[in-house]
Amino acid sequence: MRKSFSAEFMAKVALEAIKEEKAIAELSSKYEVHRTQIANWRKRVLVGVREIFKGKLEKVNKKNEKMVDELYRQIGHLKAHFLRAVMLSTLVSPYGNMMLCSLLRMGGKPGHITLKYTKILLQ
Repeated sequence: MRKSFSAEFMAKVALEAIKEEKAIAELSSKYEVHRTQIANWRKRVLVGVREIFKGKLEKVNKKNEKMVDELYRQIGHLKAHFLRAVMLSTLVSPYGNMMLCSLLRMGGKPGHITLKYTKILLQ
């Protein structure tokens, strides 16, 4: 007949095995549990601890992805406002020539914009 152990008992034995203050054989005789079972419990605890921290890392990564998406959205919004303002205005160069700025095309790549400047000679 198989013995069933409580979660508290398994955790206690596994933690003692992790501490390595006593050999697995000593723990086996002390708690009347087979060495293989203690080794398995120890492995389960160590894997479980890794998963706890892994879960936190995944939450942080998801939060960062949401933040990056929001920042890209804001950049696109600001870029559109900038282009609208540039298209509606004329620029004066340091040489006294007026430069008329117009949007030539928007490329397929994010952030790729080509502007065409037309020189207007002042008379």
